[in-house]
Formats: sequence, structure tokens, C-alpha cells
Amino acid sequence: MVRKPPSKARFLKSKTWIAIPGASEYSLIFGADEQFHASLPDLADVSMVSMTRAVERFGEAIEDMYLRIYFYEQGPNFDPEISPRAPFTLEIRGNGRMSVGAQLSVAGRDYDPYPLLHQIAAPLLKRYRAAPTRSAHYDEHGKVRVYLEFEYASLRGIRIGDAFRLAGKVSALCSAVTKRGQFDSAVVEALIESGRPETLLGQREHDSFDAKSGAYDLTLPAERYELAKDVAAFANGDAAGLIVCGLRTRRVRGLDTVSEIVPVRLEGIRPRDWIGLLRRMVVPSPEGLRVEIKRLAGDSGQGFVLVSIPEQPPHLRPFLLAVGRRDDGKIVETEITVPIRIGAHTEYADVASIHTMLAAGRAALGVRT
Repeated sequence: MVRKPPSKARFLKSKTWIAIPGASEYSLIFGADEQFHASLPDLADVSMVSMTRAVERFGEAIEDMYLRIYFYEQGPNFDPEISPRAPFTLEIRGNGRMSVGAQLSVAGRDYDPYPLLHQIAAPLLKRYRAAPTRSAHYDEHGKVRVYLEFEYASLRGIRIGDAFRLAGKVSALCSAVTKRGQFDSAVVEALIESGRPETLLGQREHDSFDAKSGAYDLTLPAERYELAKDVAAFANGDAAGLIVCGLRTRRVRGLDTVSEIVPVRLEGIRPRDWIGLLRRMVVPSPEGLRVEIKRLAGDSGQGFVLVSIPEQPPHLRPFLLAVGRRDDGKIVETEITVPIRIGAHTEYADVASIHTMLAAGRAALGVRT
């Protein structure tokens, strides 16, 4: 889907104000605290470059070059005095630099966010051409809040909504690490990339995370089937999925739980072979599919293999597996299967379900023959 062009904030010298095309005049307020307060829904499509320039020029006009924008997840009817703030801020740093703040809360008041959170967040931010800059924590009404700030290498093409979503990913990652909650696929991937796979010990498999103790052996038909089946199941699910080869699980209270870090030997594993296989066996090919190798520091022969399956557009479903597997274990290339990830398990659509999905698609397309 092609996004519409971003809105561009403009500094109005005659009014000493910032205009946002298409937004209400109450979407951006300069408060009594001499900081900006803004409606996130109204400013989500504003380009970061234009907002940075506008805020800089506003700061020059009032002779205050360090301005912050607090956001609210409401429309222009928000009230800075009583409305809850979004865990996301922007702060002008001068020279065309805009810092993005991600907020999270932690359990203990003596928690020191540096350097752990910086190390954990850095690989995630690097994928978006950004890097952590500083962190701080405050005791606000008895609740400790941590602010991890980062900056983009370039703001070109970035919108405020993009920065907000990335701040959310950073916050979720850091919160999961500090609170030991359920990690989604983005958090699991970031922990592997940051060299902290041990943080995954005790994590349970769920609808967006699957752990494998070894890499799929593509020389074996049954292993090729397993890889394609697992990927198709995530593609048919309701969330982005991640398969990590190099984590052993055991059953704990009936749930598969990561119990040991067992890096796999990477010799002979080529991501392009895995992608090629999946493109042949999963129909249609899932969008944004990635297979990546993460080597252990200091040991290039061992590491992890990550298979990332983004959440797929509904119109591409169902994803069919171009082989079937009989009860005797034999792989049959003339059959099809529709695996679906449900919780930590893979279910299979029956013939009636497949017919319903195909019939709905034909009806939507207006096909009569």
C-alpha cells in the first residue's frame, strides 16, 4: 500500500506559531510550562524534518532552543492538565536534531537504566537507522519511569507516527526485559541480536514465538516440510512470528518453555536456500519473509538462525503448503495443507474450512465461473 504524502509543519513568523495542515488549531498547544502539547492522531502523518525545522524556528523566535513536545493519544479535545500522556516525546536539540523519547516503568527505585537498556535497544534501533543517546529515570508519584532517548541518523522519510511506533517497540523491549513479561517476536529478535539470549530462559512459546533446538536440515524431505509448515502456520496467524533455531525447550505446566541455550553449527546453512525453498512450498509467498544468521561473538562457527514472518495482509490468506504429510510420515507433493498458528501450537484447516476461505475470496473478486 502506497502511503499518502506526509503533512508538513510550517512556522508562521507573523503569528509566532506552528501550523499543521489539516489539523485543528487545538491539536498543538504551547502550554503554561513553556512546552508543546500535541494530539498524536492529528500529527502522526507530519514529517519529522518539517516539524524539526518548525520547532527550531519557533525556539529562535522565543529565544528558547530546548523545546519538548508531549503527546496525547487523543484528538484535539485533549487537556494537558488532566489527559494521560502517550509514552512518547520529541525534543529539539538544535542543528536539525530531534531526539525521540520512549518511556517505560520499572520495578525498583534503584534501577539504573544505563548501560543495559542501551545495549539491548541498540540492535533494534540500528535496523531503523537510529541509535540510543541517553537515558534517565525519575520517581513520579511513587512510580519509577525510565526515559530512553534515541536519534535517527537521518529524519528524511520519517513521520511522527513512525517515530511513535519505533518508540513503542523500544519501550516494549525494555519493559519486557525489566519486568520479565511475555516477549513478542520483536523483543525475542532484539535480545538475540544484542547478544543476550540467556534472557529468554523461562520464556514460553506462544502465537508469535517458536523455539527449535536445531536448524532445519533441508536435505531431508521431512525437515523441508517442517520448515514450510511452521512458516505457513505463522503467516496464517494473527501476529508476526519468529522461529529461533538454537533454543531448547521443555514442558513446564503443559507449556513448551525455553530451558537451554544451544547455539547451532552454522556451517552449510545459507539463508537464500531457505528462502528459495519457502517460496516454492508456501503459496503465496509471505511478504517480508526473512532468514538471518546471528553468529556468537568470538565464535563464527556457531550461533542462531532466525526466521521472521511479518503479520500478513488478510487478502493474501490462506497460505497453502504445497505438500501434504500423511499419518505414516510420507511427504506427498500432490496434496496441499493449510497450517495455522494458534497459541503455541499448529492446527490444520479441514476441507470445509479451506472451501469456505476460497469461496469467500471468489465472492470478493466477483468470480462466477
